[in-house]
Parts: sequence; C-alpha cells; structure tokens
Amino acid sequence: MRRAVLEQVRAGADLIKIMACHDTLEFTDEELAAVIDETHRNGLTITAHATYDACINRVAQFGVDCVEHGGSMTDETIQLLLDKKIPIVTTFAPLVMQSVAEVSAKYMIPEWKIEERQKAVADPRYQGLINAAAAGVVIGFGTDAGSPVVGHDVIAPRWPSWSNSASKRTTTTPSAAPPVSPPASTVSQANSAPSKPANWPTSSSSTATRSKTSTTSAR
Repeated sequence: MRRAVLEQVRAGADLIKIMACHDTLEFTDEELAAVIDETHRNGLTITAHATYDACINRVAQFGVDCVEHGGSMTDETIQLLLDKKIPIVTTFAPLVMQSVAEVSAKYMIPEWKIEERQKAVADPRYQGLINAAAAGVVIGFGTDAGSPVVGHDVIAPRWPSWSNSASKRTTTTPSAAPPVSPPASTVSQANSAPSKPANWPTSSSSTATRSKTSTTSAR
C-alpha cells in the first residue's frame, strides 16, 4: 500500500482516494492504516469512497480526511465525524438524473437500471446524510461528474423531500454490512498521523473534478 501511494505521489498526485467498500469492506486493518499513514507522511489528503455505516465508521476511526458519497449512519458514526471534523462530499447527481427515464434513455441506459435508480431515490439510507447535516457535519456538494448522464456541468435538482426534512433528525438503522473493529494498535497509528496539510481546501469539492486526483486500490 505504501508503494502504491508513493507511485501516485511521484506521478504528481495532490490527493489520494481509496475505494474503502463496495458490497463488502475493502483492505485489511494493516493495509488501511498503511495507506492513510503513508499519504499523511507525504503531506497529502486522503479521501475514501464509503457508502454505509460500517465503512464510514471504519475509515473515520482510521483517520481519513474526507468521506466520499456517504450513506446510512448511526448517531455514533455521526458523532465520530463531528469529533474528528471529517466532512462528507455527497454525490446525488447520478442517482437523481439516471432515475429520470426520458433523460437516461438518451444515454442508452437500460430500463432495469432506470428502475433501480428510481427505487434508490427513495432509499431510507439517505436519511443518514440528512441527520449528519443537521448535526453539523460539513457537507460538500459533489457531482460524480463523468458518470452516465452526468456531465461536468450537470448537478442534480434539489429534492423537495430533502429540503422539507433537512432540519429533522431521526435515529437511523445502518444498512447491513460486516462490522469491523480496528485493533487498538492500528487506530493509534492512524490517530497519530500528521494533521491535515496546509493546502486542505476550505470547502469540500468532488474529487471527480480534480485533475490530479488518484485512486489507490492496488494491494
């Protein structure tokens, strides 16, 4: 993992992004601690694709600087983000735009995918993001630009349900995912990483729009 980070640094990366989960959690504890530590040792920011509670909580404990996408979160995870001052960059554009049949059809997106997106728009996991915002977690507006239907100048329309419920915080149940508790040794290592570099942006933006952003997933 350290070598993968160094390869990106030598190539000119100014930020490292890791794919911390998909359907399952990625990386061993040792790998996760190493990639975060090596990124910080080189004075860079590290952000993580994390879309459900177990993953968001895990990367926060290990010391990432930012969470990409976000998703279901318990109150405990939201408090952890607050305590560590970790922002979330949300990316609703692909989900919302691809759920509009007449738009998706122009991009040859199959009907089953459109139906999947339409169901996802109503997914209760997004309540976790509303709760996080209401609690004071910094929310960055990302676009995930480059996804089908989402050009670099396209953003998702504001959801009426979002604006109506943004001030209401409820206790949420996280999506099912294998819980992982990092050992004390690796948590200590991650927590002792240097503070955020001086060039850390004052407002979060989507990593997809940064020209030098690199994703590290090699082991």
